[in-house]
Amino acid sequence: MSEVPSPEEIFEKSREEGERRLTRPFGELAATAFAAGFDIAAGVILIAVLSSPLEHHFGKDAASAAGALGFGVGFIFLVVGRGELFTENFLVPLGGLHGKPRNAWWKIAELWTVSPVANVPRGTCSVASA
Repeated sequence: MSEVPSPEEIFEKSREEGERRLTRPFGELAATAFAAGFDIAAGVILIAVLSSPLEHHFGKDAASAAGALGFGVGFIFLVVGRGELFTENFLVPLGGLHGKPRNAWWKIAELWTVSPVANVPRGTCSVASA
């Protein structure tokens, strides 16, 4: 049986992840945010692709369940690919500021500005083309 991590261990892992996210260069941040928009858009497309044809055969509830599973696929791509989705764990980088100088707040501002801006264009382009 595995040991449950202490709050201090959880904070330390979160702080390390926050530092990793804050030390990424601008280009990498923009690319991962752009990819995250695509991942979520792919999930939304899978909802439609799975729900629509299944509703005629199995009813609305079963089709909705299948669509929800399809969306989960896009979310798995997001998590495994470490995409920078603004709404996904957006407070984790604050832990990365622990013990850092005050000017490190600029990296938070960059992260919270670039990620939502880069998430939207790709997501809307993918959904609009479906």
